[in-house]
Amino acid sequence: MLSAIIDSLNTDAGEVAVLISDMKYSPVGAAAPSVLMAQYVTDINGIMGRFGKAISMICATSDYRDNAGNVICSRSPYYYVILGKQENVAKIRNYISLLLKQKGRFVDNIDSGFNYGHPAYSFGISNKCYQFEDQPSFLGYEEADTDTCTIKLKVPLENYRWIMEYEEVFREAFKVKPLYGSKVKVGNIDIEVKDVTGPDKRLNREATATVDLKIYDMYLDSDVIEWNLELPDTNYSLFNEFFEGAAEENDPAKSYSVLDFLTGVFKGGIVIHDMKPNYILVSKKE
Repeated sequence: MLSAIIDSLNTDAGEVAVLISDMKYSPVGAAAPSVLMAQYVTDINGIMGRFGKAISMICATSDYRDNAGNVICSRSPYYYVILGKQENVAKIRNYISLLLKQKGRFVDNIDSGFNYGHPAYSFGISNKCYQFEDQPSFLGYEEADTDTCTIKLKVPLENYRWIMEYEEVFREAFKVKPLYGSKVKVGNIDIEVKDVTGPDKRLNREATATVDLKIYDMYLDSDVIEWNLELPDTNYSLFNEFFEGAAEENDPAKSYSVLDFLTGVFKGGIVIHDMKPNYILVSKKE
């Protein structure tokens, strides 16, 4: 099915494919199930490797009902698999996730095949230094001051996995270091998320992390601060309630074989997050 979808998809025209499924693989054959599942991982890896574009998978929940209409599981997992160019996939991922979140059915999303380049950023009002025009340069830091030079770095998150809105996940992903001997401490991290924006109250995700970068003990008259994001590519923590104990496909509360699917997607270096660092100049000079 995935091969047929990909073969018919015109990504150059901006087309995006969305497969909605419980994603439970039902191998049939004489070989042992473990052998068939190992082949499944290899097959998925080959399909996605040949596709070479972006993929996002959203996990959601629904009521699972029996033939009489009785709810026998109120958190039965199912998935949206989105395929296409990364900018289009990210947009559709956010729309679907927002709708699911409104209904209280959203769990998490996970991405592969994205090439983000440099993280986007802007700055807030700094302390004990000032920004030079609109450049990533901060001047006038006086080392005699008892306080640190604090730069407020603002990082938009809406293009990344939604798990990045959790402060502990973002803090782990955020990497910073001085290049010439100063000391840098990551202070407060404030993450603001808006799901509805504008006077017409339309669904539109905006998420921004504001990071306090504290620079002190500057060895030279200036230093360069390098920062980057190491995205949580295979952080399955919000999926785990459906992965752990998923031993057979008839369990409506578990996602049998979905972890094997993700293993196939991520196996062999298909992830292309390839984040490139940004740099901030801090100087004692005016």
